[in-house]
Amino acid sequence: MTEIWNTEMTDDLPALVANAERADDEPWDGLCVPDTQNRSPEAFVSLTAMAMRTSRIGLGIGVTNPVTRHPALLASASVTLQRVSGGRFTLGIGRGDSAAAHVGAAPVTPTRFDHYVRVLRAYLHRQTVDIDEAHQFVAGTVPHVDTLGLASNPERSEIQWMGDQDVPVPLEIAGSGPKVLGLSAVLSDRPAIAVGAVPERVAWAIEIVRNARKTAQLDPDVGICCYVNVVAHHDPLVAQRLVRAVLPSTSRFSVMQGTVNGPTDGASAEILEGIRASYSMAAHGTLGSKPGELLTQEFTDAYSVAGTPEHCVDRLRTLADLGVDKFVLFPIGRKVDPEEVAVARRVMTHEVAPFFSASMARTGHSPMTRKDA
Repeated sequence: MTEIWNTEMTDDLPALVANAERADDEPWDGLCVPDTQNRSPEAFVSLTAMAMRTSRIGLGIGVTNPVTRHPALLASASVTLQRVSGGRFTLGIGRGDSAAAHVGAAPVTPTRFDHYVRVLRAYLHRQTVDIDEAHQFVAGTVPHVDTLGLASNPERSEIQWMGDQDVPVPLEIAGSGPKVLGLSAVLSDRPAIAVGAVPERVAWAIEIVRNARKTAQLDPDVGICCYVNVVAHHDPLVAQRLVRAVLPSTSRFSVMQGTVNGPTDGASAEILEGIRASYSMAAHGTLGSKPGELLTQEFTDAYSVAGTPEHCVDRLRTLADLGVDKFVLFPIGRKVDPEEVAVARRVMTHEVAPFFSASMARTGHSPMTRKDA
């Protein structure tokens, strides 16, 4: 079975909750919200509101980062949301992007990220963290507690209120390059890849994950989460126009450090490098941005899944056959036609999602055809 999750991105919290209520009765396996505090409502508050009005659908962060959240804070918020949702929460994390940029920070290094995730996992699993190690994540901004001259200070840091009743929070680490993919392979409950929709690139990322797990003496046959740009519409031209809002942002992940990661032809590499060179975080995920002008038809067709529902189902099945057992769809983006987006969402819900929904497979429901929809 392959899960299919959507990502909601809206400034309207009541609309977000209403969308979650509707999705609870639809064939989506889960909904994610981005964690980008300057551009979207607070992620954990949003997810809590969604959890209170739903009962079935999975809920996730897609994705948080080590820049804006101390690992103890992130663990505490995650365990709280897991309680509120009745065990439906999944924590996705990456090195940082727009959330970091809007507080003047770049993504953390892979080495720093490795350290952060290991401490985060310790908190999530009710383990203790040395107080000096916990302070490292704020060192340079605030003094150590020892400077207060108290009679005694905490010697360790832990989520003290967790109990045996708490359902473990699944951790999915999103990676686009070999270092983070290798880290994700070992430290994720389900490794997540974000390398576009080209089958050769997805296969490349999965091979890195499996090889890293073999090296760590872990079972290489692990489930894979794949973040991908997907828009379905009965008019392929509308689908391709809508997917171009966020495609430059997600494609940039594969060239963020200046070198293109993964197998790429010369024309695509040139476009990726152009996206990086012309990228403006102020236009992040916005239709009509300058990097969007660089997207050719060939690049759009290869790096995203956009077209008729039949086309989208076929493309996603190809990726699922490579070993992907969970799709998380990136949001469509900003400055797009809301009526076109509404139609695309209905098409995705009734003519694409049912073919992959693990929840539908468990209940024995059949996918709806275009006539049924």
